[in-house]
Amino acid sequence: MKHAGAETIVPTFKNLTKFIETKLPNKVENPQLVKEVMTPEYSREYEGLVRGMPETAWKQAKFRKKYLISKGLDTPARDKFETRFSIQNNTGANEHFTGNGLTKTATSPATQPVYGAVEVFSLHKNPKSFHQMTGLGGNTKWVELVDLESINFGV
Repeated sequence: MKHAGAETIVPTFKNLTKFIETKLPNKVENPQLVKEVMTPEYSREYEGLVRGMPETAWKQAKFRKKYLISKGLDTPARDKFETRFSIQNNTGANEHFTGNGLTKTATSPATQPVYGAVEVFSLHKNPKSFHQMTGLGGNTKWVELVDLESINFGV
């Protein structure tokens, strides 16, 4: 996307880790822990921890710390969580992030996940507005909007 000055990757654990280390090192808590938390094993742990996290803990670090202590996490474990949490905030790689480059349907069972489209992650150096990208208001059109149809995954 030359107009936006974007860099795009397929967000696997390896690709996103490298991207964070080279492009976002000052945006992530404890950058030295990125490799430890961008793994399938830690992703399962992270998903379990955020599943029951109260709304206040999503918004404020002091409530998050209290919640994590109540879950039995010591300081190193809380540091790992905060690193992964900051990755989610800065890249969108939430608790559903699979690390294999594919989307996972929200209704997909944990034992046998159903995958959807290939994911992409883009960092835009000069992001444009929705109106600019779609050509509204006389701008150059960069993207085409299409109607989507639901896919029945059989689950």
